[in-house]
Amino acid sequence: MQVRTTDLARALACDPTLISRWARRGMPVDSVEAARAWHASNIRSRVRIGAPPPAEPANRPAKGASGPAATAAAAAGGAVAPSDENVSGDYHVFRVRRERAESGIAEMREAEMRGELIRLSAVKNALGIAFATARESLLQLPSRLAPQLAGETDPATIQNLLYVEIHQTLVQLSGAGDRLGKPTDSSTTTEKETE
Repeated sequence: MQVRTTDLARALACDPTLISRWARRGMPVDSVEAARAWHASNIRSRVRIGAPPPAEPANRPAKGASGPAATAAAAAGGAVAPSDENVSGDYHVFRVRRERAESGIAEMREAEMRGELIRLSAVKNALGIAFATARESLLQLPSRLAPQLAGETDPATIQNLLYVEIHQTLVQLSGAGDRLGKPTDSSTTTEKETE
């Protein structure tokens, strides 16, 4: 029989959302005793800043102990623990760093949803397509204009034809930034044209 999540949360003094997370990690949910035993062996209790330090084992030397007694205790299985001020201070520093990182990620996601931030790969793809299109258009100028320019003798007309073709290519290139982030498939284009 499965125990209710709220009962397990009350017994373990934690939030009910943690119960489902721990159950996915393997915590038994059929009895409170089994859940407590799993919790005690698998979940590290939070370090509380300013909380009294946990009792030290008998074979562990006192803080700051050194010399033969500390070496003997370490060899017997005890270890010299760092001072509680360092542990709680490091914990606080790492927690602040993690929270700042998570906050930055959330802000970037929000800016991306507002359209103020886009992925670098999207910019690279759009610019690559725009530059390739402009290159192809410029390389096709001689073959497109040769028949028209062959019969022209007026330099002003030749200059005007060249100007118009080059200007069209540059207008396409300058509009690449406006198209960035918009879908490029043909179905979207035809829907906009029919409206």
